[in-house]
Amino acid sequence: MISHDVDLIEDTVNKVLYLDAMRQTVDVYNMGWKKYLVQREQDESRRKREYANAEKKASQLRQQADKMKATATKATAAQSMLKRAERMMRGLEGERATDKVAKIRFPEPQSCGKTPLMAESLSKSYGSLEIFTGVDLAIDRGSRVVILGYNGA
Repeated sequence: MISHDVDLIEDTVNKVLYLDAMRQTVDVYNMGWKKYLVQREQDESRRKREYANAEKKASQLRQQADKMKATATKATAAQSMLKRAERMMRGLEGERATDKVAKIRFPEPQSCGKTPLMAESLSKSYGSLEIFTGVDLAIDRGSRVVILGYNGA
């Protein structure tokens, strides 16, 4: 029963909103659940690569700036490089810890009973033309209902 429900959810989902607390943004994925899981994994690996590349560049800038600090004529350029490295790292998110997932359980809904749809004394009219009056209706769960009649009757 549960696997059937999961399959049904996967087939009916066509948009996923992912609240990323680390980046303080909401990512919108206009796709089904399975494609979302793949795309999100690709996004995470892309962010990790970007962070690693930026960290590598910033480290190189810092090393170069440290070498240049020793020379008085190049001290300003060294300070500029250090500031550039800081700005580069400030714009990126840090190494992400594994997301903690809240386990939310909803209570099982109560059964709707044997007869989920009931109506008494239904009537329909168009102006003064009365189509039907006093109709009682009880539709049992799982029933299929068809109303037949002549066109315009």
